[in-house]
Amino acid sequence: MPLHADVTNESDMQQAFEHVARCWGGLDVVVGNAAIQLTGQDDRVDRLSLDVWCRTIEVNLTGMFLFCKHGIRALVATGGRAVALART
Repeated sequence: MPLHADVTNESDMQQAFEHVARCWGGLDVVVGNAAIQLTGQDDRVDRLSLDVWCRTIEVNLTGMFLFCKHGIRALVATGGRAVALART
């Protein structure tokens, strides 16, 4: 089931997990696998723009936090127990 969601948007994450749990009757596992590297924009820290830094942190850290927060809530609510975190 393809879902379009922005991992940096809390409402998107909440709605996505609620939708999946409704459609499949719950979750058995949550696998977080989202990250970016802004190729062509990334640079050494002394030359890196604050905008590129913030976008990277927003997706790689905040996005995974929101994914885990709402994924684990859905998992626990339906009796699931497995959580796997992967990073690309």
